[in-house]
Order: sequence, then structure tokens, then C-alpha cells
Amino acid sequence: IDKTYLGLDDDAAEVKQKELERVWRMVKDRLDFENDVTMMDLQAMTFRGAFESGDILVVRRRMMMPGDLIPLKVQLVEADRISNPQNAMDTDRISGGVETNGAGATTAFHVSNRHPGDFTSLESITAWERVPKSGRSGLPLARLIYDKRRPGQRRGVPSLAPVIEPLKQLSRLTDYELTASVVSSLFTVFVTTEAPASGGIPVSPEGTAVGDQPSKAGDVFLNPGAMVDLRPGEKIETVDPNRPNGAFDPFFRAIVQQIGMALEIPYEVLMHLYGNSYSAARAALLDAWRFFRHRRKWIAETFCQMVYEWVVLDAILQGHIDLPGYLADPMAKMAWLSADWVGDSPGAINENDAVKASVARLDAGLSDRATETAELTGRDWGGVQTQRAAEKKRIEEDGMEFAATPQAGGGGEEGGREDMNTPDKRKEEEDAA
Repeated sequence: IDKTYLGLDDDAAEVKQKELERVWRMVKDRLDFENDVTMMDLQAMTFRGAFESGDILVVRRRMMMPGDLIPLKVQLVEADRISNPQNAMDTDRISGGVETNGAGATTAFHVSNRHPGDFTSLESITAWERVPKSGRSGLPLARLIYDKRRPGQRRGVPSLAPVIEPLKQLSRLTDYELTASVVSSLFTVFVTTEAPASGGIPVSPEGTAVGDQPSKAGDVFLNPGAMVDLRPGEKIETVDPNRPNGAFDPFFRAIVQQIGMALEIPYEVLMHLYGNSYSAARAALLDAWRFFRHRRKWIAETFCQMVYEWVVLDAILQGHIDLPGYLADPMAKMAWLSADWVGDSPGAINENDAVKASVARLDAGLSDRATETAELTGRDWGGVQTQRAAEKKRIEEDGMEFAATPQAGGGGEEGGREDMNTPDKRKEEEDAA
């Protein structure tokens, strides 16, 4: 929180931050309107919906259930349900289910009561509900989460749209190559003889199952390792299938590289192949994480921060927390709502080098412990520090020494690795050295 604007000292700011974190932890996993998933799942569904369908609607609902701390609920609406009432043509005010005012600003969304592909209730009539974007107080009641690329854009574009055709064709090619390889493995030996033969090319009767597929009368089929006698005068012209196709893998890689470029994901990360070299793998991961961080920041600012604001407001109205000036001063409200959203750490190919680089940034004053802890482990530095203090106290109470082994790039306890040794054991190691 912005303690300077709020006029709080360090201790008072820490107390308020702990109160906000406590409320968030108690509430975040009970926000789903359908009462099925946690906040982490809501984030994943929101991102996935916007990625696959282009956008997803987040609606603020109120429903108090047993055990709830606040009545806030978050409802996610699929993009397919957002459409013009009665599936009417677009107008200058309603386009794609998004309603705007005369100035072009979004004012409401029109949502159908069921998915257009739902045919389980043919007797019921599809109805539309108008969902305002904000209430009279200006508090957002609904938000369409999508990546806006140009002015005047009302709906999102699926991220897979530029590569959907190559993906489908690549899928077909893979199926056909697999089928060709299977057929080539089933080649049968044919024997031509002048003697009367009762054989001939095998033809399936009606309804006979050939492998996993039912056949029709007259279908020709092959059996693995079979020998078939041909009638006099019959000959078989063999064709080399040349399967597996040696050119398939290079072509497949080339198409996947184009798909990765369209998705802003390196080929190595997309295919989970890191066999070239350490430097190439690290460069691919760094390039991918630029994209990942951008998307994580986007989902945090558009979805997570909005839900957090809803939670804080309901907690204030329910009397669970007191934030002076929140309801009266917009600047104070922004100061109270300031938050950092920390995701999973990217990990490291060589953790020792990653820790050395982190310590070097701290020593040079280029970073802080909270950022480095989050980047390396995904954890909160405050929680780590509290746990370290508790461990140090427990170790000293047990009559042992809380020591730190220096690491390269840092000295003492500042950049060291914690260890637990008795004084005698420590002296033996020093004498040996």
C-alpha cells in the first residue's frame, strides 16, 4: 500500500497489509459463482477463455452462502453466450453483444441464458439479459477480458486464429502419414500360380469387421503376414510406399516453427525440445518468459486486481476491515488497493548461477530481496523472513548455533546459505581447514 500518501509509518502500514492479506486468503477460494473452483482456477479459466475464444465476460454477483465471509461471487460467461438480442444484425449501438453509448464507450453486455450449441432444452426459449458494465457509483459490475489491438475493437480475437488452418492441416498430415505407415506394414505376399486356385484377393462380406473398422460388402482388405493365392492371369503391381516418410519430420518442424512465431512462443518451448545446447535452451526460455510475463501482467491487471477491489469493498461494507478514506477519497482508495501479483518462478537451468546473479544484483543495488525471492522461488520474502526468524529462535533455544555459509558473490548472512552446526562441530571444521 502507499503508506506515504496514507500517512502511515512502517509498523502501521505492515499491520494494515497483513489485515488485507488475511481477508484475501480467507475469501479468495470461495468466490466462484458456481461454487466449484478456487481463485487459481478462475484465473486459469479466464486466461484460457480469452486465449481460445478471444474474450470472456467477468460478472460481479452477490450471493451469501453458509461459511462465506462476504456475499461477493464472480461469474465467468463464455464468449459464445455474448451476442445481440434475438441474434439481430449489428447496429451502431449494439455489435457482437456489446452495447455502447453515443460516444462509443461500452455501457453493457447482452448475455443469452444458454450456450448456442446447447440443444438439451429445445422446448425453452433463448432469452437475453442486459448486464451493465458499471453501477451508479461507477464500480465495475462486469468486464470483458480481451486483448484490444485497435481503437473501436469491441470483441477479442482468439490467439489461435492466425494458425488454425495450419494446425488443422498439420493434424491431417500426421493422421495420413500414420495411416500410410500402418498400411505399408500390412503388405501381404501374393503368389501367382497356373494351377487352379480358390483364392483371390480377399473381399469382405457385409458387416465384417476389418481391424477396428466395420466394412461394406466388396471392400478389399489386407492382413499382416498373410499369403494370398491369385487366380491364373491375376498379377499384383507393387508400389513402394516409402514409409515412414523421411521428409515428414523436417516439414513438421518447419510448420511448428511458423506456429510458434505466430503465438510468440519459441519452437523449443512449444515442443519441449532442448537438445541443441545450453545457450540455445536458455535463450529460448528467456524469450518465452518475456511473453509469459507480459501475459501474466495482463491477466493480473485486468482480472485479478478487479476481483481484489471487489473483495476489499465488500470486506469494508461487512465491517471486517477498516481502511480510512477508502470510500470518500479516490486517491486514498488507490493507495489502499496498490498490490503486487506474484506468479510461479520461471526456474533455472543452473540454479547455482541464478543464485549468484541474484546476489550480485542485490550487492550492486539493482534489485531488492522481495523481487529476487519471488523470481527465484515464487514465494513472498516477508513469509520467508518470518520463517527464518522463527527457525533462528528455535535453534538458539536448543543450544545450537544458527550459522550461515558464505556463497560466491555474497558474504556473511546477507548472501549466505543457512546451516545448523554445533559450536564443537564448527570448531572441528575450522581446525581442519
